[in-house]
Amino acid sequence: MFGDNNGTVFTDCSPAPKTVSRFGDTKTVTTESKYYGSSGHFDGTGDYLQLADSADWHFGYHDFTIEFWVNFTSIPGAGAHAAMCGQRTEFQNNESFGVWYEGTNKWTFTYTTSGNSQIHLTGFSSHTPSLDTWYHIAVVRVGSDLDFYIDGQKQTTKSLGTHGLFNSSSSLMIGAINTTPTFFMNGYFQDFRITKGVARYTADFTPPTNLYIPMDISGIVTDQNNNPVSKKVRLYERTGGVLISEQMSSAIDGSYSFNVIENPYNVVVLTEDSNFNDLIRKINV
Repeated sequence: MFGDNNGTVFTDCSPAPKTVSRFGDTKTVTTESKYYGSSGHFDGTGDYLQLADSADWHFGYHDFTIEFWVNFTSIPGAGAHAAMCGQRTEFQNNESFGVWYEGTNKWTFTYTTSGNSQIHLTGFSSHTPSLDTWYHIAVVRVGSDLDFYIDGQKQTTKSLGTHGLFNSSSSLMIGAINTTPTFFMNGYFQDFRITKGVARYTADFTPPTNLYIPMDISGIVTDQNNNPVSKKVRLYERTGGVLISEQMSSAIDGSYSFNVIENPYNVVVLTEDSNFNDLIRKINV
């Protein structure tokens, strides 16, 4: 959530960007940010963002990660709730999931398996945020476990068992919930990210400190005579060595291209049999 002071444009920086619609007085501001000089401001009285229903947040039985930076201007008291994000028409109607801060139960997660009969998971943490303080929050499903991380510290694990989350047709809301919005968050958000199919964190970690900006990593593979060749090209995270993607370079001009949202990376070009011992070239990007 970056932009000009009093800006009205919110941009999805994912490789397949979606339209983000703003409501109320939601805006980008330069008066408060965790880093890079701006954040999204939600004043608690009608402000929220909305994205159309997408398979990207139909989690079903898959692992997933929901993460964001949040800074509260007002913190819900006992019995009050603030929705960080969620997808439902209303309570127990076409309901998939919700991430909340509640004055009584603190950080909580709600979901249904059928669109109704909400399951309310509490007891993750006794953490009470302070005003005007940035916190990195991550909600992670890995297998049957659901975890909250606060500033990279794992809280008490709860179980989803074998439950699959309902595939709601409602819009995804940020900063409020329900088709007739309510439970508004009062404060600031930065770098809201949802990842389906990946449990990004499974142990304590250091929260990210840079914006997830899409980037194209491209190049040309040539032989010793500088002729373009078709070889397998793999993209790895430089820290951890996780394989991100792979492809064959073009047989016509030797070109390859990856579109990604994190860095730094290693690009590794392999011989056709994909044997790591036959490394041709390794490029840091």
